[in-house]
Amino acid sequence: MAKVLLVDDEERIIDILSIMLEGAGHQTFSALNGREGFDVLKNEPIDVVISDICMDEMDGLGLLKNIRAHNLGCPVIFITAYGTVESAVNALRLGAVDYLVKPFNERDVTLAIERALGLRTILSENAQLRRQQRQSKYSAAVFASPAMQKVRKMADKVAPGDATVLLTGESGTGKEVMARYIHH
Repeated sequence: MAKVLLVDDEERIIDILSIMLEGAGHQTFSALNGREGFDVLKNEPIDVVISDICMDEMDGLGLLKNIRAHNLGCPVIFITAYGTVESAVNALRLGAVDYLVKPFNERDVTLAIERALGLRTILSENAQLRRQQRQSKYSAAVFASPAMQKVRKMADKVAPGDATVLLTGESGTGKEVMARYIHH
């Protein structure tokens, strides 16, 4: 079961998609434009967004840009009645995972959701593996001594920021290892 946000300025489309997706076991949320959709995303952990492209206030591309800018990490599937190759390429370049042209059928929508959820799982697992790799790369041996534990704690505090850090010390003391640790 996935939480799916439906964003379209035509309530009839939202109703059709809701019936389709809830029948398949998904939970749906709805919004009539990109701005309302983004408000839902700020308050609810959504797994997939299905959005029209052409809407008032904030269109689907604006919604996608906001999702990317705020690192919300949910895949976006676009649906549109005005499908062109140019708009499809533009949407995919901006990070949409799929592009469906109205009228669509239930099979196309469910397959698009399955692909989007699969992609989300892969990206999540990839990020987790990267974190694990970073942690194992800087194993306990590097930070074994109490002095290095203090250095590591300081590095953990400064790493999330964008401040410049100066590492000093004699040759062979681990400045380069620490610089990589902070960078990662």
